Amino acid sequence: MNILVLNKKTRDPVCGMAVDENSALSLILKKQTYYFCSQSCLAAFAGARGMKVTGRRLIRRPATFWERLRTNNLFWLSGTLVVLLLVWIIW
Repeated sequence: MNILVLNKKTRDPVCGMAVDENSALSLILKKQTYYFCSQSCLAAFAGARGMKVTGRRLIRRPATFWERLRTNNLFWLSGTLVVLLLVWIIW
């Protein structure tokens, strides 16, 4: 009995190296699968998205104070109010 295995190639999103989907490290994130040539590329990809790779587990790190502040809509409103207040005081 002969078994035909097709080697589907894809690119590592970090370094751009061609990798085989059957043997490469992979990560499924938001219903999309990413393939990596090495553990270091996987760690770099995860680190850029606020995650940490420990062994076979992927851990999402909590957002820092400044990241939460930057994405908070009240931050932009309060910044605008401070600028307007400063302009009014200086005027």
